[in-house]
Amino acid sequence: MNDTPLSPECDDDLISSTILKTLEECSKLSISNLNAKRLTPTRSQSINTVLNGGIHTQEITEFFGDDFEASGELLTHLIFENLEEDPLAEAIIITTNYSQNENRLLDVCREFYKRTKNSTRLDHYIANTLNRIYIVPCLSSNDLYHIISLIYGKKYKHDSIYHLSIVTIHIFSSLFDESNPSYVKKHSRFLSFALRDLAIHMNCAIFVSNFQTQLSISNESVFDPFLETDNAVFSKLSELWHSIVNTRIHLQSYSMGNLLMIRAKVVKGEMSGYPETTISLIKAPAIV
Repeated sequence: MNDTPLSPECDDDLISSTILKTLEECSKLSISNLNAKRLTPTRSQSINTVLNGGIHTQEITEFFGDDFEASGELLTHLIFENLEEDPLAEAIIITTNYSQNENRLLDVCREFYKRTKNSTRLDHYIANTLNRIYIVPCLSSNDLYHIISLIYGKKYKHDSIYHLSIVTIHIFSSLFDESNPSYVKKHSRFLSFALRDLAIHMNCAIFVSNFQTQLSISNESVFDPFLETDNAVFSKLSELWHSIVNTRIHLQSYSMGNLLMIRAKVVKGEMSGYPETTISLIKAPAIV
């Protein structure tokens, strides 16, 4: 048995070789991930403008504003646009307040297809689309972490020919209990990385919505979804959250007859600094 220690030169060579090998593997994985990214344009020119061409996989987009119903409607329409353009795509709706339920989806989907599809086959298109959407209730950050693990395990999946294309989380910030700062700090850190990994690993687009806070009103570019009180712990969480969000969009809405008009301004992302864009959506009856 040779107990002679390795020379420093050997150690350096071994370390250098290991580092180079690791970097090479990471580079190959990064290139593979980039090649797998998909861009799905929608039929709405205004939505495509705001989203820099359409729905991008491996990216996280955040909507914020003072009208949670409007942001919920926009999230739902994005799903229908995505599934309409890609017949093999599936979607997961993570709902925190049950506003995006089966009845609501049916109403919105019917209005969505009335504009473009033959009325004799309308039910066929609606059924085909709704069968590719999973609605998952979520009441806490702990629930969300568990749901993400189930998505990795492909629990929400019909068949191998389908692929997960889009995940939406409505009112993300409501999942965090501000009365327990240490718990929020721990879970928000885990969830930030978990959402980023999910978008890349599953090659899907993630859209989240949040309430508008006082900080977002005073300075949109440093919007902090966790700053619901003066608690300093919550404000510190924003740095990590900002780092994982690719695009942040401020929404303001108003009604015009049967149209929901949404003024959208990108405050972080490729289209940041461009003029405000107005998105018009046909309202389905009676928002629940």
